[in-house]
Amino acid sequence: MIRTQRCWRLALSLWVGCAACGAFAQGTVPEPLPASSEQPVSIHVDLDQKAGAYAPIYSWFGYDEANYTTMPHGRELLRELHDLSPFPVYIRAHHLLTSGDGKPELKFSSTNIYSEGADGKPVYDFKIIDGIFDAYKDAGVRPMVELGFMPKDLAADLPDRNEPYQVHYPQSTISGKSNNPPKDYRKWEELVRVLTAHLVERYGKQDRHGGRSAGCGLVHVVIVPHQHGGLPR
Repeated sequence: MIRTQRCWRLALSLWVGCAACGAFAQGTVPEPLPASSEQPVSIHVDLDQKAGAYAPIYSWFGYDEANYTTMPHGRELLRELHDLSPFPVYIRAHHLLTSGDGKPELKFSSTNIYSEGADGKPVYDFKIIDGIFDAYKDAGVRPMVELGFMPKDLAADLPDRNEPYQVHYPQSTISGKSNNPPKDYRKWEELVRVLTAHLVERYGKQDRHGGRSAGCGLVHVVIVPHQHGGLPR
């Protein structure tokens, strides 16, 4: 009976909410809802009472600004995240492939890993991205490598997207050309191959059973693609 009443009240609340949305869409203001007749509930928590050992259930963290990784507070935070969990901690950061000078900025970062010379041939620069992954290694965390965003010299021009390469916060930072698909998929494929080979050579890899192959380093590299706007699934 109690469950039935709760379901009925939930259905009524949803109906009232939908009706209110419809009313606002038509430019009218609905009557306020009546005050609740239910008794308030008070919850008291004794923070001095120990319930047992803390067992964290999370070990995956992510953030937008890859360039903050190598700053003092970024390195400190990585170590703190590592110490939070008894399980391996994984870190995912945006903008590992974005073009720029590597200066930290809210909701944006860059590594300038890829550019093209006057002859149109790729030029790879791993200096900034190596610093980021070295910080992961030093903190004892494992990177989940996101293949994004799109380098400036690889970003395609889209007919419905006329924004510049970078759009600064508080504007929509994902509306810039850095979120476009590649204009040349062969060059994009080669960038992914070169980056993967570089990370494996520098940091090593794990086999599919979780063990380390002979001569491998200390960083577990897991690579996942970023879903660029317009990129075929």
